[in-house]
Amino acid sequence: MPARPVVPVLAVAALAYVLVEQSALDLGITAGVLWCRRCTGGATCGAVPSGGS
Repeated sequence: MPARPVVPVLAVAALAYVLVEQSALDLGITAGVLWCRRCTGGATCGAVPSGGS
């Protein structure tokens, strides 16, 4: 099974390529979305008021 580790290595290489090619703004937006989902358990972001009283 010498070809077995090829798929994970290609996946990591593809991820690294995508991260290197992104602009700082795009990475910031992605980080913000991931942070918001993490801090609220996937619910609507608690940092943004939902409106209404």
